[in-house]
Amino acid sequence: MISINRLLPFAVLLIAVSTTAAAQQPGSSQPAEDFGFGTVVVSPDDRTLASLDNSDIRLWDLASGKELRKLKGQASYKYVYAIAFTPDSRRLLSVSERTTEDKTNPDQTLREWDVASGKELRIAKVHGYEVDHVTFSADAKLIAMTSQLGTESIQVRVWDVASTTEVWVKVTYFGENAEVQFNLDKNIVASGGEWITLWEASTGKEIRTLDRDQSLIWSLAFSPNGKLLAGVSGNRSIRLWDVATGQELRTFRGHTDLSFSLAFSPDGNILASGSEDKTIKLWDVATGKELRTLRGHTDRVRSVTFTHDGRTLISCSKDGTIKFWRVSDGREMRTLRRSSLTL
Repeated sequence: MISINRLLPFAVLLIAVSTTAAAQQPGSSQPAEDFGFGTVVVSPDDRTLASLDNSDIRLWDLASGKELRKLKGQASYKYVYAIAFTPDSRRLLSVSERTTEDKTNPDQTLREWDVASGKELRIAKVHGYEVDHVTFSADAKLIAMTSQLGTESIQVRVWDVASTTEVWVKVTYFGENAEVQFNLDKNIVASGGEWITLWEASTGKEIRTLDRDQSLIWSLAFSPNGKLLAGVSGNRSIRLWDVATGQELRTFRGHTDLSFSLAFSPDGNILASGSEDKTIKLWDVATGKELRTLRGHTDRVRSVTFTHDGRTLISCSKDGTIKFWRVSDGREMRTLRRSSLTL
């Protein structure tokens, strides 16, 4: 599997992520399956929302909910894995892939866009195995990717955005669709699988492993201060670790299916989880208590992120909607529907 600058890099973004990819039929520009919205991210200035809609990138005015533009140039690409704003909110970065016959060398592309005009500023190639997950560092200067090698190995790669050169590559073992995330200071990369590995972002040196001999870890998210790491376990629970010691602090239980998106609030006090069970849950990080459940999506929730003031949570779903929620009481404030999009 595959959240970026000061916009909330700790939300995942994740941004990212193979579940946002839209598979296409050979020779067709239309997705074989409608994946709805796969990822939402908020610009650092809280003015723009970016979304992945199948293989399309769309920009929205955050205040009004009006669609501003659709970014051109991605149509021939089978997957768009991740998007991230630069710290000045003026540019958007994306990573996409077009599968070739040689799966060990797919056509992977980094693109840079001007947010105000939608103009494509730069295209650069990055190379490696087919990607499971992609994420950007908080300052959007590094990219981390995971790829599955065979049935028992995971490759973790870190790239420099400016030069598109590979900084380091490591292989860890066991797992599939392994998530990868940076902490806010971009000095640690966490990768999932059948256990979590923490790496030095600059060198690739392994710091420690977490959760050995436990169930598969799917989604990951660092807290804003980088001291905590949350991960979704294969048994549907969400677990919280102390990054410095590797100690597991607590477990959050309540979803009836897996969660594929996690996001910490800007103050680090609330953890949001979006689930295949069509709900979003807000959790008290200090106690593990469930604060409230947000219901309204009619299909799996693919991405969640907070605005920078922490008052609003934004979610997107396979049902083709983006929803805005008031964090204080869980009220649904706005819904952006795919039927209103300019295609």
